[in-house]
Amino acid sequence: MEAAKLLSFTVANYRSFYSPQTFDFSDDRGLPRTLTVIIGPNSSGKSNSAYALQDFRASIINSSNANWRLPYSPFMLRAGAMGRPTTFSAEFIFDDRRYSYSFSFTADRVVDETLKAESEKTGRMNLVFHRGEDGIDSKSASKNGFGKALEEKTRVETLLITKAREDNNPFAAAVFSLVEATPVMLDRGVDATPQFVEMLKGNEDLRARILKLLRNCDFAIRDIAIGEKKLPDELLNAMPIPLEIKRALAVQGGTTFSTLHAIRDDELSIVGMGAMDFWTQESNGTRKFFEMAVPIVSALDTGRTLYLDEYGTYLHPSLAKELVAVFKSDENKTGARLIINTQDTALMGEVAGRDDILLIEKDLAEESRVSRLRDRGARTTEPLEKRYLRGLYGAVPRVRDR
Repeated sequence: MEAAKLLSFTVANYRSFYSPQTFDFSDDRGLPRTLTVIIGPNSSGKSNSAYALQDFRASIINSSNANWRLPYSPFMLRAGAMGRPTTFSAEFIFDDRRYSYSFSFTADRVVDETLKAESEKTGRMNLVFHRGEDGIDSKSASKNGFGKALEEKTRVETLLITKAREDNNPFAAAVFSLVEATPVMLDRGVDATPQFVEMLKGNEDLRARILKLLRNCDFAIRDIAIGEKKLPDELLNAMPIPLEIKRALAVQGGTTFSTLHAIRDDELSIVGMGAMDFWTQESNGTRKFFEMAVPIVSALDTGRTLYLDEYGTYLHPSLAKELVAVFKSDENKTGARLIINTQDTALMGEVAGRDDILLIEKDLAEESRVSRLRDRGARTTEPLEKRYLRGLYGAVPRVRDR
């Protein structure tokens, strides 16, 4: 069974998005594109699109947890936006069937939730269930496993789809397959706890592929080493966390991550290997390469749709191109997809064609607006980067003359 494929994602009244904006990840045939590049100036809303998709995923996974809080962060610059619902909506394919799932919420409750699925007989999108402010109000809900019994055990801040998953509902399984097949890697800075270390732990095949990629990209790293160490008592005692968590950390310890480099004699012959602490002795560029490369290789192995926030930061343009280009190469045997937001315009044209590019910019009301490059009049034969930097497509910084 193939991984679910995201076709589009729509967000409204969330962070810099007020009116509904749709990120279209499909081609002219309505099938998912291999590559989508989201380009725009600083503070245009690129990262907010990543946060929106991550909050969409987190809500589906976690909304039945006792301490769950809805990720309500409405647009701040429009009178009346506070208190109006935020809306997330996704269209996707799973097991050769199309689905549409959306939900709207305020700070303390889900006010609307809708799931539709393609009819295997007619091809039409049929309603699976609808839940409004007064509860489930669709005739189809009960026969599809979203009846009153499920509603009664679902809190107002919990999604029906999350509770239905606990009952092994097949429609809920389809939505969760989208969540599992669409990881989002947020850019939280070079000092953030990296997700890629956990991905490498115990996965020898992934580690081998990363080392091969490092050699191909002209890194001097010969191997990597991951280990565990006991956290110092003075560090644990200084942490402002509950005692039971400190005790758990004392038992679990911390993770060490080192890169191994060749040690050479005066004749430059290799005489041993030296370990460098990844966090303190490797460059920002090397750390960012790992942060990008590990989930990319993992996605290529599993056929997932990967979203990378702030792609290309600290990476040489040649390396940034190489990592993206692999999705359009014969190496992509699983049908993996890549979505990135970036300011690396060198990707335009050479790696990302006209139909692969979405532009994002803010209007005079400081709302983020999304459009396709092809809808801005770009032709496939044009020098896309040069024309974009000249401002012919929009979505560039407005820099005033001195």
